[in-house]
Amino acid sequence: MNLTLKTRVNNVARGLVPYAIIAFLLGLAWEVSPFRIGINATPSVPKGVYFYMKDHLPSLSHEDYVLFEYFPHAPYDESFDRIRLTSTSFVKHPLGLPGEVIDVDGSSFYRVEKDGGRTLLSIASTEMPLIQSYENLIIPNDYIFMGSDNPRGFDSRYFGLVHKSQLIGKAWLLWQFE
Repeated sequence: MNLTLKTRVNNVARGLVPYAIIAFLLGLAWEVSPFRIGINATPSVPKGVYFYMKDHLPSLSHEDYVLFEYFPHAPYDESFDRIRLTSTSFVKHPLGLPGEVIDVDGSSFYRVEKDGGRTLLSIASTEMPLIQSYENLIIPNDYIFMGSDNPRGFDSRYFGLVHKSQLIGKAWLLWQFE
């Protein structure tokens, strides 16, 4: 009877080994793969499941979603420093790209167009301290103004410009939920 039980255990173990190897290889492939899936549960961009590709940052447009990491010791201009966080990832729109001009006027943020007109980017909630007001701020080459149109979205309105070294990858909304 013991021999039969031992044989059964060995057979089950031999049967599980291929699955364990496959699980290990899939985990390893996931770790080295540039593809990831994440969930956004905040109202600043659509709530949903996002697919993103690590280190995939072709030319960006204002409508793109970009995953970036904000951390307190990022190489960004200290004059924009307002709020200290531990390392955290965000998905936002690149509302202001290098070379573009933005105006920060009270709680309103504008992109200054080439013809001199202004496009309202967002109006911030007054519940948190904003970065100081700026008029005709030219975004430096290695920085991006990240944001959303949600007044309560935590973004560059509060913590300043994002350095390109903080960008993780471009994101795509796969499935939206409320």
